[in-house]
Amino acid sequence: MRKTFFLLLFIVSFGTLYSQSIYDKKYKDTLQMHIAELNKLLKGLCVLEFKKRMLEANYFHKNGTMYRTDRMYVETLDSKSVGHSKEEKVVNVVCRNNMEGKMSSFNHACIERTFHEKELQKVYPRTNFDVGTNKAHIEAFEKTIIALIKMGESKNEH
Repeated sequence: MRKTFFLLLFIVSFGTLYSQSIYDKKYKDTLQMHIAELNKLLKGLCVLEFKKRMLEANYFHKNGTMYRTDRMYVETLDSKSVGHSKEEKVVNVVCRNNMEGKMSSFNHACIERTFHEKELQKVYPRTNFDVGTNKAHIEAFEKTIIALIKMGESKNEH
């Protein structure tokens, strides 16, 4: 009876760990797929990377020098706020303002921005991405960045 209990406990524990590792691999693979699609749409003027739970957006001049880096936790971004600004010709992404607990310090200002040329760091409530004026590119970018942000929201719930 005791052996059966420990065997059952081992099977349940192993199954839970195994399913979590499958979830993590699928999550990371999907995340990388979204980042690759976004980078394709950004055409090298901004390159997105995922590093240590943070999304990093590196912005480049046309001559190839990096002038700005924005770092943000995906789960601090508001998927409902994503939208194209015709005036600025960019897609804006805004910080959530209803976070609680340990994430509440990111309310209204969740994006750490570094200006490399000025050696200056500031915190901002939004970031933006220049995806041009092609309507199909704008819509594809919005759809993909929203999916990426929603992944962060769902990962935060697990």
